[in-house]
Amino acid sequence: MEHIGIYEARSNMSDLVQRVQQGEEFTITRRGAEVAILTSVDKQRKQRGIEALAKLRAIFKHAPVTAEEMIAWSKEGRR
Repeated sequence: MEHIGIYEARSNMSDLVQRVQQGEEFTITRRGAEVAILTSVDKQRKQRGIEALAKLRAIFKHAPVTAEEMIAWSKEGRR
C-alpha cells in the first residue's frame, strides 16, 4: 500500500480516486504519521462481511446449532 502525504492527496484526489477504482489503496499520512486509508467501498464492504462471518463462526463454534434450529429461526424472522 502506497503512503501519500495529506497535501499531495488533497492536490491529486481525482487521480487517487480513479486509481482506487482500479483496485489500488493508499495510506494517507500527516507529518509522517498514518491517519487514514483510501480504499474502494466494495473492498470495505467485502471486508466487513468477512469480519461478520468470522464473528458468527466464533459464536456457533461455542454454541452448536442444528440445521433444524436455523430453519426454525429463519421462519420466525419471516413473520
